[in-house]
Parts: sequence; structure tokens; C-alpha cells
Amino acid sequence: TRGRGGSDYSATLLGAALDAEEVQIWTDVPGVLSADPRKVPSARVVSQVSYDEAQELAHFGAKVLHPRTIRPAVAQNIPVRILSTFAPTQSGTVVTATASGQRIKAVTSLKGLILLTLDVPELEDLAPAASAVFRVMHEDRIEIVTVSQSSSRRRLTFLIDAVLGGCARLQQRLEEAFADIEAIVHCEENVAVLAAVGDGAADTPSALSRMLAVLHRANVPVLATNQQTSNAAMVVAVPEHAADRAVAVVHDEFIRSSHQRRPTTNRRRQQLIGEPLRVG
Repeated sequence: TRGRGGSDYSATLLGAALDAEEVQIWTDVPGVLSADPRKVPSARVVSQVSYDEAQELAHFGAKVLHPRTIRPAVAQNIPVRILSTFAPTQSGTVVTATASGQRIKAVTSLKGLILLTLDVPELEDLAPAASAVFRVMHEDRIEIVTVSQSSSRRRLTFLIDAVLGGCARLQQRLEEAFADIEAIVHCEENVAVLAAVGDGAADTPSALSRMLAVLHRANVPVLATNQQTSNAAMVVAVPEHAADRAVAVVHDEFIRSSHQRRPTTNRRRQQLIGEPLRVG
């Protein structure tokens, strides 16, 4: 009746009804990780994430609690803490309505996608073409992962779940839907989406260019990209075979490197504080 994550959902419903100080979900992982530890050995537990960040991570393939199951507690501003029964002394990850900071907290990828691009020569035909695409997706129950529109307003780009029959089947369906619309469909299979998740990170002017530079140095082709300052994630499409490498290099650039720099900063601060004592 309750579906996947039903026990977690029951816990957050009770927590919200009782106005609890905190809801704890005990599971087999120590919390939300900054990347898949099987692919990125340097992945670490993220101490705090916002509800929006948890939603983005779940949407783009990370193995975290389903956001729907924790919504009752978060909506009441009740923190939800994820803890591990195998490491009961660790503090885990706390999910709150909002979280401070403008940094990338986690990197994840979702494979098995199709990159679909729709070019419409005439601007006035864009709305009917877009409507036809969404109708086909709905009828065939195809999940749309991301969608974006070019600045010319004549091109739409979709990242969608792979369909039975692949691009051949999809293009056939769209040609039928575009019977009275002039449109050109480009379709590419074996695509993955890479998401760098962190509230406010996309609002940092250099963040996307820095991520693209890292992927370029790692010889990872970028097929499409999407950045909106209101989003909790920066998203790029890459070939599926390069997805694991892409996650690793972006994680090293934004998360591992920043973690490694902190001790140096602390040592420098200690030296500055101790300087007057040595002079005296």
C-alpha cells in the first residue's frame, strides 16, 4: 500500500504528527555520500543536505532516501538524520528544509539515457512541436530526466530514459506526431547525465566553467549542459562509457581538493596566531 520506502515514510509521518525534535532513519549506509564509493574511493559522508539537494541526488541516480518518504518531516522543519546500524557512533547525514553553503556537496551520474534534440525551423511551430514530444513521452511512459531550450528558442534538448527499440523506435513515433509540423529530430543513445549537486553552487559564476575545464582535461566529451541559478545541481550530458571517469574527476576537483586544502589553511592560521608569542 505504501510502496518502496514505506517504513521510512511511516517514521516521518509519525515524527511530523508528534512534532518530534528529530526523526532518525537507521539503515545500512553511514549517510549520504559525496559519490559512489565503489567508483570514487575518496567519497565521504556529507554531514548536511537540504531537501532540494536530496531530491536532486535521488533524481540523478544516487542511492539515498527517496525524497517523498521524508517530505512530511521536512515540511514541518523537523530534521531527518540518516544513520548506520553498523556504525552507530557516527553522526550520519541530517536532511533539513534548507542548508547553508554554496559549494558542491556530491557528484552522481545516471546512465542508460537517450539525448534527443528537436530543431524547428519556424519559431511559431515550436509550441506545437514541444506539445507533440511531451504527448509521445506521456503515452509511452518515458521519463524525462532534463529538458532545456536554446537561446534561439528553436531548439529543444531532452535527456530521457532509454526506450524499447531505442532511437529508431523513438524517431518513428515522433515522425508520426509531427505529421503537420516541420521539425528535425536528432537522437543519440548510450548517454549519461552527470550532476554536481549543491544548493547555490550553480549561482557561482565560475562553477560551470570550472567543471567543463576539468572534463576537458580528462578527455570527457560534453554533449549538452544545463545551469540555472535556482537549481541545486549543475548538469552535463556525457557519453555513457566516460561517466565514471567524469564523476571521479569532478569529485576530485570540487570535493576532495577542497577537503585537502583545509588543513593547510588551519596550519597557516595557527602559525599566524602563534607568531606574536614567538616574537615576545
